Amino acid sequence: MSIILDERLKTVAEQFSLGAIGADIGADHGKLSAYLLINNICSYMYVSDVSEVSVAKSKHLLEKHGLLDKSTVLLSDGFDNIPKNIDTAAICGLGGKSIAAIIKRLPRLNMLPKLILSPHTDLPIVRQTLMQINYKIIKETVVWAKGRFYHIINAEQGLDTISKKEIYIGKNLNASSRDLLIKYYDWRFNVEKAKKQDDNPCLDWILEELHTCLKQA
Repeated sequence: MSIILDERLKTVAEQFSLGAIGADIGADHGKLSAYLLINNICSYMYVSDVSEVSVAKSKHLLEKHGLLDKSTVLLSDGFDNIPKNIDTAAICGLGGKSIAAIIKRLPRLNMLPKLILSPHTDLPIVRQTLMQINYKIIKETVVWAKGRFYHIINAEQGLDTISKKEIYIGKNLNASSRDLLIKYYDWRFNVEKAKKQDDNPCLDWILEELHTCLKQA
């Protein structure tokens, strides 16, 4: 029996390297980890959550698919109980402040995994935190899933500078098609405009990116 992921989690899965030892932080149902193992993308997965209910759901799903020998399911607050040998970690479905708090602890834990992050809110806080802990954003992917847009941030350890525009709009933003990216910028412009803030620089920044996309169409 295969695992079906929505476009958001499918895009997250595509950013794991073949053979990686991965971690799914805040795994909830465990579908991402099961998909990565069933499709032989990851060689081993650490599947964690702060919720005992979610840990039980994940363990049940992995057991159902005969994947317990390729995974460890555990109760963990962020990376606290995750081994240092992981290559890549995904943190999806949490608010940006929660994700920022989790990754801030990486330097203290002496861990430097590749990060695949999909915050629901407060993306500028996540981008700023990545820079503060010496992570650089390789790319950001915009996807449409379940009736809304999501950002997926791919970051690796390394020094980088990020402009104010990139903190608020995104860095190296891409999508599966130019049309989707245009729709995203159009939606984002209307969101910012509805705030009715004086001197909102995001409006000009979004228009710059939108015009660039339209020229390339």
